[in-house]
Amino acid sequence: MSRIPRNKNKGRQTQGANSLGRQVAPHGGSAPEVDTLVQQRIEAYQGPLPPTEMLEWYEQRISDAPERFLKMVENQAAHRIMMERFVSQWDIWLALVGQLCTVAIVLAFLAAATVIIVVNHASTPSVIGGSVLGGLDLVGLASLLITREVRKGRSNREE
Repeated sequence: MSRIPRNKNKGRQTQGANSLGRQVAPHGGSAPEVDTLVQQRIEAYQGPLPPTEMLEWYEQRISDAPERFLKMVENQAAHRIMMERFVSQWDIWLALVGQLCTVAIVLAFLAAATVIIVVNHASTPSVIGGSVLGGLDLVGLASLLITREVRKGRSNREE
């Protein structure tokens, strides 16, 4: 691979290389023109291991390179499996805690509504207030479950 000579006086093209890679003489004098060709090759591969030719190239330079590549891929796969297991267990735990908190809140509101109705059963506003509190509690719980199922359905369709 050849390189284009660098221009040391940036901004002025009195010496060095111009944008085409041709040699320019100082003060516009005549100098032999030098054309430079730059060649670049880019290789790409997909997957955890490089292609066989590249593994052979590495093995010529480092005798245990293929084994080291395989060990690296195995370690990465084991790490990924462990992280996925951790994330799925964490998601299950969060869902369980969320459900327990929801049940606790619903039961607390139902208990409060029951106490309001039972303690002041002779007073019409207390009965109405307790009934409204209990009804809102149940409506809120139902709407939470319905929106959760709708979200689940949307996410399943998007996948």
